[in-house]
Amino acid sequence: MLKASTIRKYAFHRFSLAIQILAVILLLHQGCQREEGALLPPYTGRPGELLAVISNELFMGSSGEQLKEIFKRPMEGLPQPEPEFSLNTLPPESFKSTIRNTLNILVVQLDTAQKPGIYFKKSVWAKDQVVASVVGRNDKETAALLADHANELRYFFQKNDRERLVNSLDLNGKLIRWLKSEHGIFMKVPFDYYLAVDTPGFIWMRRETRETSSGLVIMTRPYADTSDFSVESTRAALNKMLQKYIPGPAEGSYMKLVEDYPIEGVRIHADSLYSTELRGLWELENDYMGGPFVCQTRLYPDGDRLVTVMGFVYAPKFKKRDYIINLESILQSFSFQESAGEE
Repeated sequence: MLKASTIRKYAFHRFSLAIQILAVILLLHQGCQREEGALLPPYTGRPGELLAVISNELFMGSSGEQLKEIFKRPMEGLPQPEPEFSLNTLPPESFKSTIRNTLNILVVQLDTAQKPGIYFKKSVWAKDQVVASVVGRNDKETAALLADHANELRYFFQKNDRERLVNSLDLNGKLIRWLKSEHGIFMKVPFDYYLAVDTPGFIWMRRETRETSSGLVIMTRPYADTSDFSVESTRAALNKMLQKYIPGPAEGSYMKLVEDYPIEGVRIHADSLYSTELRGLWELENDYMGGPFVCQTRLYPDGDRLVTVMGFVYAPKFKKRDYIINLESILQSFSFQESAGEE
């Protein structure tokens, strides 16, 4: 029979071993959290803002010119020119402390030891932050890298902005569940939108404040061939439904897309299905309201129908870029029920 002292000693060793194992597990767990950015501070700044860390010498050269050309170009589809990004610059020696927690950071630097190129990282100094680095051996090389990767860089920051916005929304669970159960589609609808029109082939959800009005439209129509994705076809289909279902405040007034303003159409990728995006202006026929819109058209998985999701805003006292960025983030949350997650 074992002595009591031996039993106590054995139990103590087992307890010590358990404590050591638990400590290792906790350390590993903390390491995983650190890798995922869970222990990092929250980001600062707003979507649409970009901090470029670049020396004065590079900024005054070709790299600075490319930087402004890429990120300060006007956003398409707005009534007055507004840049796609609010660009702020900072020399490397000032890039320290809490300024490193900025949401979107672009570092342009010279380094003869590192391979020239574009490098993308997430959650470097702050959670959910994105950082792009442009590394070259001289001003000419960094400028060329910026020019060659202009679209890639814009998309990198824009995608992060839209994801941050839509993930921060307070949602209207009732409307989201209704869209999924009644129409087989999923979209993150903010809590302050309400259903204004629900009729076969057309849904209108709206948000009203004392000084602004925003709308989300979902339109479905039969699909014959790829010409149905064209600007002309989409505009005609939308105008028909807008005239019928979105009246203005004055008698005989109704919403329509502006015909003499160039509507920008681009091919996008969504749900691995053929999709297009249009941007332009809307107005009221027989009245004086108007503003920008953005819409995306996609093919239903069954291949027989098209769905167009549209966001528009009326904000006469304010700049429109940030409103459109918010609407874009909502539209980009759209998916078909088969691939949608539960809310």
